[in-house]
Amino acid sequence: MNFKLSVVFLTAAFISSVATSDVRELPSRSQSPPDYCLMPHLGNAVSTGSIYVEPWIAYQDHTKVHPKHSRFARYRTADGSGNHVFNLGMANTPPSRILPPDYENGVDSPRTLGVRGRPLPAALDVSRFIHTDVVDFQNFTVMLMAWGQFMDHDLAAFILSSSPRQQINTATSFIDASMVYGSSQEVQLNLREKLSSGEPSHLLRSESGELLPRRPQDNCIHSPGRFCFLAGDDRVSEQPGLTVVHTLFLQLHNKIARDLATLRPYDSHEEIFQLTRKIVGAIVQNIQYSEWLPIFLPKSILSQFSLLTGSRTRYLPTVDPSIYNAFATAVFRMGHTLIPAFFNVSGRVIPLRQLFNKPDIIFEDFKGVLLSLVSPLFTNGARAFDRFFTEEITGHLFEPRTQPPAPARSRGLDLIALNLQRGRDHGLPSYNNYREICGLKKLTSFSQFVPSAVGLKLATVYDNVDDIDLFTGLMSEKPLAGGLVGPTLGCLLGIQFHSLKFGDRFYFETVSELEGFTNDQLRAIRYVTLAHVICMSRRVNSVQLKAFEVFNEITNPEVDCSELRHSFIDLRLFK
Repeated sequence: MNFKLSVVFLTAAFISSVATSDVRELPSRSQSPPDYCLMPHLGNAVSTGSIYVEPWIAYQDHTKVHPKHSRFARYRTADGSGNHVFNLGMANTPPSRILPPDYENGVDSPRTLGVRGRPLPAALDVSRFIHTDVVDFQNFTVMLMAWGQFMDHDLAAFILSSSPRQQINTATSFIDASMVYGSSQEVQLNLREKLSSGEPSHLLRSESGELLPRRPQDNCIHSPGRFCFLAGDDRVSEQPGLTVVHTLFLQLHNKIARDLATLRPYDSHEEIFQLTRKIVGAIVQNIQYSEWLPIFLPKSILSQFSLLTGSRTRYLPTVDPSIYNAFATAVFRMGHTLIPAFFNVSGRVIPLRQLFNKPDIIFEDFKGVLLSLVSPLFTNGARAFDRFFTEEITGHLFEPRTQPPAPARSRGLDLIALNLQRGRDHGLPSYNNYREICGLKKLTSFSQFVPSAVGLKLATVYDNVDDIDLFTGLMSEKPLAGGLVGPTLGCLLGIQFHSLKFGDRFYFETVSELEGFTNDQLRAIRYVTLAHVICMSRRVNSVQLKAFEVFNEITNPEVDCSELRHSFIDLRLFK
């Protein structure tokens, strides 16, 4: 199946002229916005400043490239500035849009009416009738879900800006492990150990040398003496699986940093820290593109959007690397279908509702229990990828703990209803509009939906096929052969990850060895899998080679962690 490649591009001539000009020649606030701001697919701000609109595009004035981090820098900045000549994709800028926003009043009111002028179904009703709790499993582990959430927090964290309505992404758009290191210099420095001189160390702060540092001032637990954890992203304690993945990467950073410090004794703490951060970021990118995406996307889409790894890439400054609104608000929320109803912790089966932002279980045995959560992530099965979701997230999200059980009015939230309402709140057009930009035929009736039985189900909730919310439409599609997702979802994933790959000057396979790596270094990084990262935790003895897939004696055998530790990156290549 062929899709239109709807990737956001800036004009090459404009980029070239600005990259070589004095900053005073850049557009001023009194001038009309340049061509790149008027392109119908580019709705993001390019730096900090006031938001403008022309005619529906939100953009911001900018006057200069980051002064300290030019295109000749070896390492990323904490906030993503300096990666792109206009700072596209940096933290605290609005996301882009690949379709104009669809607000009811054209400015800021969420859609409440369908195309025929009749009220849209309530988000809660859509969740209850379409996204019910039907249990099924595939051959994938809970780690597939946990990694998706980990990556989501690397790419997006939205707050709302002023009218005309557009949101602000406080995370960097790049796949740069900002969920580990933070999206600002202030956060990054706070996460680092301090030397006796007060200067930051090459190591990340930890508890007992291997756990995330404690964060006493946090609102996720209200019991005396209980607290959550500190990481590059504040959502680290949302559920234990996510906390575990954060812990693994804390351990990975400190292991690599200590080894590099031994190999490079004359380097400063800052140099060791930044080099380690660069290596860890590359490992994250490799896992995302080489292991995680190929599970969801068939090879045809990976090839069409140039998402396959294994060859050098060339950075394209004409590509906008920003996260687009629909991706963060609907597309990448697809992983919620994988969430299981229970977690196995130290031999106990605990309903997920008891673990949202309440990692009390960890404090019963601060070290043992948390680390015992690693194994269930790659031994327990995730739920099937479909339109169904566990009731733990559709009826018990952030549910208060009460004895006896809480009355209905104080029960938990519905995450899927929140997804749908957030999409309307962010002005996302309907599912049918996104089919069109992907080169697919717009549906004219519910019977054309594939599978047709789902179309008939949608017809009981929606008045018109043009009213279907993006999230619901994407999750209801029939999967493409060789992948888990349907055609529209596959296309939208392809668009975003193409932009994140070719719009990132520091993408790990770049031909530039300044921002990237030598051939030998790159070969070593490509060899690293999530199984290697898991085995860096000394508490894990064995793991299957493909950590996202369930154990199989023939196709996915278990490997002793001592072997994987021995075959980990040879850091002498980085001396």
